[in-house]
Amino acid sequence: MGTLTLIGASLLVPVFQSVSDASPPALQACTASEVTVVEFALDHVGSHVLQDFTIRNVGSSTCGMDGFPGLTFFTASRLDDRVKVLQDASLYAAVPAKLLSIGPGGEASFGLAYRDDVASPNDDAAACLVQSVLIQLPLASVATGEFAFHDTFNICRSGNTVAISPVEDRSRPKIASS
Repeated sequence: MGTLTLIGASLLVPVFQSVSDASPPALQACTASEVTVVEFALDHVGSHVLQDFTIRNVGSSTCGMDGFPGLTFFTASRLDDRVKVLQDASLYAAVPAKLLSIGPGGEASFGLAYRDDVASPNDDAAACLVQSVLIQLPLASVATGEFAFHDTFNICRSGNTVAISPVEDRSRPKIASS
């Protein structure tokens, strides 16, 4: 399993109440200083690799997330802009992206999936090995919500495509039933 490195501070996101005369409270976006992100599991489904991540609020207040984490890939020597990230991890159960409130001690999760069998004419190990992935938490600013995930995989064997699931309110993303 890979390791995660914390990079991190804070952003406000409005959450609306149904009371018409009350001003909407602000739900602070979860930041790297308030949560931990841990690789929960590495699974194989056919020719696909699934990496599940658990996000745990280790802060003292509720924070929020909505949508898909951002991913940036790095090979040993450079930012790898060949990788296409699809906001659709069809190997995971279909979960709509929605605003999640994560209280102290609460958990959320997301997953990423990629193929590991595509024949590639440029399958040069040095050029194709991703060394780390920068994970950007949904709603957080770049300065406050990034985690570096250090793991090695051959991006050429994935067809330069990785799918990401939205953040969901469970400790491990649900895999789609076959």
